[in-house]
Amino acid sequence: MISQRIYDERNSARLVTESIVNSAKAQLSQAKINLGYAYVKAPVSGRVGRTEITTGNLVSAGSNAPLLTSIVSNAKIYADFEVDEQTYLKYTQGDSFSKSSIHKIPVELRLQRDETVYKGEIYAFDNRIDSTSGTIRARAIFDNPQGKLLPGMYARMRLGNPSKENIILLSERAIGTDQNRKFVYVVNSENKTIYREVKLSESISGNRVVHFGLRPGEKVIVRGLIRIRSGMVVEPRIVQDTSETDQSISHS
Repeated sequence: MISQRIYDERNSARLVTESIVNSAKAQLSQAKINLGYAYVKAPVSGRVGRTEITTGNLVSAGSNAPLLTSIVSNAKIYADFEVDEQTYLKYTQGDSFSKSSIHKIPVELRLQRDETVYKGEIYAFDNRIDSTSGTIRARAIFDNPQGKLLPGMYARMRLGNPSKENIILLSERAIGTDQNRKFVYVVNSENKTIYREVKLSESISGNRVVHFGLRPGEKVIVRGLIRIRSGMVVEPRIVQDTSETDQSISHS
């Protein structure tokens, strides 16, 4: 039991002490802010460019303030390139397309005079097609742990498929040209040649991707196409080539 006077005095002392502590905290916070004005901190980590202001120069703040230096983030780097409309539709059409599936599209980057392959993925597509060129701008993102990739570099890009699929690869030697058409000669079960028009697309390690005209397991002539005519009887000889995934034959 204590008197009311003692209670009031001690409660008042507690409040005064709390106010002193809060005042000290405010002074410490203000001191940290003032100390921060003595440093220029970068919002990101990266590589610093040329120093424009040296020790002893007068600096100021505002829109006309001199540039101290520039910094670029090098942990990850963007690569912008153009994609034609048909390629864009190929990747974005379908019921399974979503924003998350865009980030699964693989991209390979190669620098000039450097065969190192940097693997990344699509970060985003632009929101419109350029009517003058029929292309859309795409942006890929790559890890850059060693800092070799710098902004402004010229690079070669390869766009991959987000999902695996079985395709037919055919040697360039087996493909003939008839005006604007591509064709091959297929050998049937009676060893007779058959003219077959094919639809091709991109080249992979010296082989062309066949989208139409061939079925897996068919035998295709790869040599002497100039001497071959449809309906000829040939003697097949299997040619083993490690650069080709399917078996090919030559005529004799």
